[in-house]
Amino acid sequence: MKEGRKGRDTVQMNSAVQVGLTQTRIGNSAMRLTLMSSNIPAPSDRGMQKSANKVCDQIEELNKTDMGGVRKRIREINTHRGNPPSKVDLMVDATYNNPIYSGGGKTPLQPASQVMFSTIEHNTKDQYVLDLVIKNKLCNIWPPCDSEHSSHCKGNLPLASSICNEQAYCSESLENLKRDGLEVDKLVTDTGAIKAADKIYKCCTSCTKPQHYLDPIHLNLTTKKVESVNRRLKRSLPSSVNFTRNFSGRAHRAVYSVNHRPGNAIKELYSGVGCPITAGSSVSKDLDNEQKRHLYNKALSKSIKGKIQKETEKITT
Repeated sequence: MKEGRKGRDTVQMNSAVQVGLTQTRIGNSAMRLTLMSSNIPAPSDRGMQKSANKVCDQIEELNKTDMGGVRKRIREINTHRGNPPSKVDLMVDATYNNPIYSGGGKTPLQPASQVMFSTIEHNTKDQYVLDLVIKNKLCNIWPPCDSEHSSHCKGNLPLASSICNEQAYCSESLENLKRDGLEVDKLVTDTGAIKAADKIYKCCTSCTKPQHYLDPIHLNLTTKKVESVNRRLKRSLPSSVNFTRNFSGRAHRAVYSVNHRPGNAIKELYSGVGCPITAGSSVSKDLDNEQKRHLYNKALSKSIKGKIQKETEKITT
């Protein structure tokens, strides 16, 4: 795979492995141990880290472009339905690399150092993730930054600032949606994001007055999708490991998988980073089966049979 510079070309297999690793809880060190345990020569730490940095940056750009396309598609769907094209129902929530309450009585500092704020639409049955705001206090360079992060550092939140400012994260996310012509109509949240939507409306930035729903039962708007996205994010970014350099790329990888489902997401990301999967190959067929299995399980969980099974399991346990 050519990179337009002198030296050895990056092997496609290295990029492919990094795409897979971003969807799991393990990193390069665990992957090297797995290879050596299988009696397979493992790449160097430095080489794998360089591949991870490059692939994660590519995945981040691919997902940002993809979410922009989803936002435009929501406007088209509203137009076809005869609804105002700019109005969208949203569910928002934030998840942290460590629980906020876990440091009570143990440290004067906030226990969390990374936060992911997801914005999900409720206009379609698929409930796509429209935007992802990522804040990171951790430095990936040495010596660490002082009060503000430098341009070479992947951190984007000052060390002294509060990481629980979900109102600011929601405001940033709504501004991103506004640039693509979307305004929040109904907002379901259990956070301070309500104030951000009100502030945007009062400042005449938005023409749509938001309606707030703290009770998820109203209008059949539930936060189950938000919790599902949070679980996907925690799978790629477990609290036991701090991914300082590739935190953003892994978060966007999880969101891309949510919007496109696991099988199609792998195929599209492989093509995006320059190592496409051969059509009709055994791997391609396995990914197609994985996609079908995921859609089947999703439909089953929403059916009456699936709900009865869940209730039965709760009673027996």
